[in-house]
Amino acid sequence: LSDKLLIQLESDANRIDAAFVQFDYSCTGFLDNSEVNAMFHYLGFPDPSEDAEVQDLVKKLDKNGTGKVEKEEFKHFVEEFGGCDLLFERRRAKTLRDRSGSSASMDRSREEIQDHMMFAGIHPDAQAYWELVLPPSEIENVCLLTDCQKRAVSNIRQIAKVNHQQALPVLQRRVSKLGYKDMDLWTTLSWVRDFAPLIVHIHFDRMWQFIVEDTHYRSQFETGKSCGLNNREVRDRWERDLFQGAYTGCRDFERPKYGVLNVHNDYRGVVRAKQYGDCYIVLKDVRLRTTFSPEDSANLKAERLACLDYYAHVLNEYTDNELEETLKVATTGKLGSSESIVAKGLKYKEAQYHGEIAWARHVERLVLPKGEKYDNAEMVAHIKAASDKNGWEWCWDVDEKARREKLEAEEASDDKISAWKAKLKAMAEGPSEGVKVPEGLCVRGCGKPVAVGLTKHGNPYKTCCRGARAKKQA
Repeated sequence: LSDKLLIQLESDANRIDAAFVQFDYSCTGFLDNSEVNAMFHYLGFPDPSEDAEVQDLVKKLDKNGTGKVEKEEFKHFVEEFGGCDLLFERRRAKTLRDRSGSSASMDRSREEIQDHMMFAGIHPDAQAYWELVLPPSEIENVCLLTDCQKRAVSNIRQIAKVNHQQALPVLQRRVSKLGYKDMDLWTTLSWVRDFAPLIVHIHFDRMWQFIVEDTHYRSQFETGKSCGLNNREVRDRWERDLFQGAYTGCRDFERPKYGVLNVHNDYRGVVRAKQYGDCYIVLKDVRLRTTFSPEDSANLKAERLACLDYYAHVLNEYTDNELEETLKVATTGKLGSSESIVAKGLKYKEAQYHGEIAWARHVERLVLPKGEKYDNAEMVAHIKAASDKNGWEWCWDVDEKARREKLEAEEASDDKISAWKAKLKAMAEGPSEGVKVPEGLCVRGCGKPVAVGLTKHGNPYKTCCRGARAKKQA
């Protein structure tokens, strides 16, 4: 029991550290006011600028009144709230609300999972964060990548991390000139990271038979067909430059597949990518194994690519109109328009999917334009056949619009907000130290059992995590 408890305590401490790193957008080692406000918005709290209870809690969080929240202050807040699981409950529910199921189940040791994630360039702190907001199947799908696929993702993550951090100050200035605040930028980067739909445009009328008869969405290396440049040698060179040779000598089945990031949350998909199809599929369990470019990736180098948690340099390549539309969508939660993307050239925000896209495991829903082309008995029969075989949901684009607007309304009226406000008020008004708690539970009031063992002075521990213990012993 003691070993299991110590492992759990270590995991909790790692997750708190990982959460702090994610909220420290500017990488200063503390959270400034804009980052604290963005954190509360991210977690689903009421807006600190509009809610007195949250304002009081923000003041209490910054114990010394410096306008900076240090890591230890953040840790204490998380413990007092009840731990990372409770703190991230609304965010996690929001990421799962669109999902009808998962594509894989994990039966691996933590060490094995960590090895796979490290090979793909996802370090333990990033893994700890993703575990808070994504289902286990997202992580399992990284573990299932082949060596060349993991290498491709890792190569881009290493480059993107540096470019992301270098681009942030420039991007902050651009956002300010557009009339937005740093908090709005942090919220936008979080929207891209956690929620922006990953889609593939398809011509369903040409593909329905392959969807019914085959098991996977396949690249042009396998099919010999493409709605873009259909030249194997040229595309091989492009991918060699993009992913730094990671796919050299790989099987055709291992090659990446291509789609778009629906960064503007347009119910029609991405209108500038309609050459690839008037319908689109929404993917699941691909988030951690996707890389991104600011436009069509033909002839681009690896330095232009990003991943979801290191995206600032690609966002900085957006035009002002594109950037402003993205900021609006992220900060209001409303539907946007992909028509803000430059019409001339292939400026859609491309996504490169590494690993399998299995029709039955990695597609959440199919969205089609309602009209004569598809809304007829013959085509509807094909749509139902493909959806039934693979367990998809399907809908017309106008119904997709209504579905997203309903989710938006439900988010705004979530009855959990009132319960959270009561909890926040109690935290803001109550003492941080000396709270009466049942025997055997952490004196910080987080509800967790005290750590097993004795302090260096031979006394039983009164707190739950190593960080708190160290502070007590100091």
